[in-house]
Amino acid sequence: MKEGRKPNRFDPIQKETSKIWVGSIVFVFFVMLILVNFGFYKIKGNSMFDTIKHGDTVLIWKNLMYWNAFKKNEVVLFQKEINDEVFIFIKRITAVPSDSIKADSNELFINGKVYPHDEIFHMMSDDLESKNKEYFKYLMNQSSECEEDKKLETDTFLFRTNIKVPPECYFFIGDNPYESMDSRFFGFIHENDIIGKVIVVF
Repeated sequence: MKEGRKPNRFDPIQKETSKIWVGSIVFVFFVMLILVNFGFYKIKGNSMFDTIKHGDTVLIWKNLMYWNAFKKNEVVLFQKEINDEVFIFIKRITAVPSDSIKADSNELFINGKVYPHDEIFHMMSDDLESKNKEYFKYLMNQSSECEEDKKLETDTFLFRTNIKVPPECYFFIGDNPYESMDSRFFGFIHENDIIGKVIVVF
């Protein structure tokens, strides 16, 4: 009586099963990689009009702070706490660490571009020099995470007509600046609060 057939490591059925398991593991790993590093967000408001409109969906690439991947003019999502509530914003990076932001009575000048002031600027002193300094101190006070991380004194970054962007922090303005609440109002944003950058708009 012949012995029954014994599978060995070269058995075709075993090889096929192994391929399925390996394929499944690779697929799960790929899905997890996408979920961890990418995300979809529905946009509300027109602060980025007409680059991004109300109701658009954006695909963002997350976890890029470790790669120093944020550059001027890129559009990103970030979080900011205002009155003990955390909000998510979508804006354009207007200035990066060490950039200078210059102000006069009517406008802000950043990297060769001109932006209107937020209304908060016009609530400062009537004298322009005092107004600038009050406004810049206000921005730093709104950006405590940018000041405390490096244990910097506020006056380190203040001049009579301009302010320097602190290390590891960014200044954001919406593409529709007249309808945008952004860094002109709530100050600099630390890189730790950036969620990711926009790579596709739907």
